[in-house]
Amino acid sequence: MFPRSPFLHLKVKSNAVLKIYREVDRDIANFKSKTSLRCLPGCGHCCESPKIETTVLEFLPLVSKLHKANRISDLKKRIDVSGNSNICPLYLPAGIVSVRAAQHKGMCSEYGLRPLLCRLYGFSVVRTKDSKACLVTCSLIKDFYKARYQKALRFISNNSVFPVMNNYALKLSVIDFSLGIKQYPIKEALARAVEYIESTAGFNSMAKAGV
Repeated sequence: MFPRSPFLHLKVKSNAVLKIYREVDRDIANFKSKTSLRCLPGCGHCCESPKIETTVLEFLPLVSKLHKANRISDLKKRIDVSGNSNICPLYLPAGIVSVRAAQHKGMCSEYGLRPLLCRLYGFSVVRTKDSKACLVTCSLIKDFYKARYQKALRFISNNSVFPVMNNYALKLSVIDFSLGIKQYPIKEALARAVEYIESTAGFNSMAKAGV
């Protein structure tokens, strides 16, 4: 049962999401070690896609952290500055990465708190209707790491334990069905997570004031 305090409630949800993220990271690391599959060094190709979708729930740990650090306004500015673009506002283009390389891993300014799909893409499978396991990875990995890609396919064909996207998504949805089922373009999901945090903060303030 969740605590009555809105922010304690939020903390419980965020910690539950982080627990799943740690599980995902362990499973992905194991899959990489078994298959030698890797992203291309410094690549941000998938981050540049305007078609990425996530749930609001996946951003709760990040926006909770930023709210606690009084950095929500900075995040809102980044969302606003991105204009009509659907590319993730957290993405750092190559020119910025070169300056901030020591601060950020990959091309994400919040790499440690990135959403589920950003962790899984390239190194996990989806189950088809007939239960077939299909590796979800990018064309660059297939082209530049052909031997490793084939090794990964063989591993999936000969084993039953590997990261399955559907399973993690289901675990997330159990934390909060209303926030963890519907997929939005990544920029919209981030904006909605900010709105959720701010509304929770407002409710918490009224509760303390006895309104």
